[in-house]
Amino acid sequence: MLVFGMEKSAKQLCLPCLIGAAAVLAVAAFGIWWLVGGRHPGVREPLPPEKELEAMVQYGQEALTQRLNDGEDLSAGPCLDNGERFPGWVIDIVHNPREPVDNIPEHQCSAYREGRALHFIELGLDANVVRIGP
Repeated sequence: MLVFGMEKSAKQLCLPCLIGAAAVLAVAAFGIWWLVGGRHPGVREPLPPEKELEAMVQYGQEALTQRLNDGEDLSAGPCLDNGERFPGWVIDIVHNPREPVDNIPEHQCSAYREGRALHFIELGLDANVVRIGP
């Protein structure tokens, strides 16, 4: 076959086609890696569906109420759940409104401090949600 005076053989390669194919393969490989959990640990994932989030909040509120009913002193803001029940999440007690002491790492759940949990639910002593983080 003649193309603009040159014979085109079946063995000639199209450089732009090869570059395009390589780019498509690279994007596909990255997408597969991302989907199977290769995300960077510092990247926050979106919040779970509303129903799941509501279940986590309800669990935290029930745990808080139970501990208060048991007469436990929670004024130091102990961790209600350190990622045991909901992996990747902690449920913590904070002041409402938040105070600077709530930002001190020693007063936060260890799983969150150590990066084993990336998300948090903060409840006040009144069991109301203060903050849900990223």
